[in-house]
Amino acid sequence: MRTLRTVGDCRQARLLLGAVALLAPLGGLMAPSARAADPGDWPALVAMFEQRGLKVVVDAPRCQERDLFGFYERSQRRIIVCPRGNRRETLLHEGWHGVQAVCLRGRPLLPKEVLDRGLTARDRRDLDRLYGPTAWNREAEARVMASLPLSAYRTWLEAACGPLDGPSTTPPAAGPQSLGISQPAAGPPSGRGGSAAGGGP
Repeated sequence: MRTLRTVGDCRQARLLLGAVALLAPLGGLMAPSARAADPGDWPALVAMFEQRGLKVVVDAPRCQERDLFGFYERSQRRIIVCPRGNRRETLLHEGWHGVQAVCLRGRPLLPKEVLDRGLTARDRRDLDRLYGPTAWNREAEARVMASLPLSAYRTWLEAACGPLDGPSTTPPAAGPQSLGISQPAAGPPSGRGGSAAGGGP
């Protein structure tokens, strides 16, 4: 067993414990209605990423590719959402790839054993078939994060990137506690910033 030696180690340990509590109630499945698009929250979702230096673009030439719903363009820090499928879920998924690159510098936030609990059987099959070992964790994490309730997603976004100046983006009355989900420990993981890795398909 590894000994926690730094404040960063302690923060990471608290985040992982929070992750277990956060994902345990999901049981690996989310009802499709829990992820249904609400067109009214689109501007707020876009702002959530753009306030952190990520640009959201709807449509791009690559969107002509069959079955492509979106992607994250690391070199430009752009989240591309194609005009098909559940655009909200695509934005949250590809946006998390941006968080992985910009805030987490390519390091995973959640360990594989926690991700396994938050993935559907179909997600696991797709991940094993389409992604190698180096990309598996990043892609699995983005899928799990996109399936979370928005209030929990915002909380994890702040844990990864730090809070924005001003009021919290997590609504107090509808936060994860009201859904029986624990918040991650306060404070971002050590070593935020930069754009070294991460990204979608």
